[in-house]
Amino acid sequence: MFTDGHYVTTDPESRLTLVVVQIDFQLLGQIITCQDRIGSGIDQTGQLECDLVSTGQSDRHEWPIQRPTKPQRGGILLVRIQPWKWRRISRAYPLVRIAGVQPTEALPLPPRELRAWVGPTDEARYDNPSGALVYAHIPADNYRSVLDFGCGCGRVARQLIQQRPSPQRYVGLDVHPGAIAWASENLAPVAPGFSFVHLDVHDPLVNHDGDKPDVLPFPVPDGSVTLVDALSIFTHIVERDLPYYLREVARVLSPDGLVNASFFLFEKSDFPALGPQHNALYGDAAYPKSAVFYDRGWLEQTLAGCGLGVVEIAQRPETRGYQWLFVLGRRTGDREILPLPRDDGKRGVPHDLGPKDD
Repeated sequence: MFTDGHYVTTDPESRLTLVVVQIDFQLLGQIITCQDRIGSGIDQTGQLECDLVSTGQSDRHEWPIQRPTKPQRGGILLVRIQPWKWRRISRAYPLVRIAGVQPTEALPLPPRELRAWVGPTDEARYDNPSGALVYAHIPADNYRSVLDFGCGCGRVARQLIQQRPSPQRYVGLDVHPGAIAWASENLAPVAPGFSFVHLDVHDPLVNHDGDKPDVLPFPVPDGSVTLVDALSIFTHIVERDLPYYLREVARVLSPDGLVNASFFLFEKSDFPALGPQHNALYGDAAYPKSAVFYDRGWLEQTLAGCGLGVVEIAQRPETRGYQWLFVLGRRTGDREILPLPRDDGKRGVPHDLGPKDD
């Protein structure tokens, strides 16, 4: 039996690499309480490199390996479970996976022009060298299956590849065909379970050729996603399209799934000339998607109508009128849904829109 994994950290002098294997014995109802040799790490040439030892105290197991030769496929290892031991834990096979971090140097960095489309161009904003959870406010278990709505050229994907543990399944969607092509060619090959899909909808800037629809369904099954990441995406969806995509989010979300989403909000009561059919303000008449602000009350009602609600306010705006970061979830009988608060913050210029150093 084999399963793929990744190098976690590498000491350039000793060339000692730490590999992490995750085995959930607790779900089996049988915790191994003594130090048992349950497998071996081998490199791509088949050379025996190390022993895997379980203490039974945790579902996380680490061991160092000395790699005398450079491995292939960007540092992918194989872990072999010994047949004699496998019979003892054979029921564990669906629960065995590798949790690891790709070395930063093994992951290509998107070109600057694609990073500019995403927003931040600082290389550090694309890295996760510590392997920490990409979003501290999202529980580790919710990273099992990720839908990255508006993935761009893979900024968050690149961090998730390095995260420990990385998602078992990741689907990145974006309207920019060049960004998707780059991520598919450069990130997907070194990240098992990761894929990137072009959402072929009309965009006057980057996807305007041919007769394209305004919206398309997500190419993932119902109830299959534990985390929808939608940072700076609903802030670029016009009012007529937002309910459609919120319904799509609700469709693909698992019962325990979460949505990490940012919004621009305003108070419609401050604009009495806006009729009932107008619930959004736009930052650019020539390209309305550049920045979309939603009436707080309308968004709250629209979320409820799609079976969603705010379960956590992860971040308030840096300055009044800037982005809120909400964690959304399904509306269930025992889940507390929070009201959308008014924005009473101080006025000013947020850091992302201030003077640039580069």
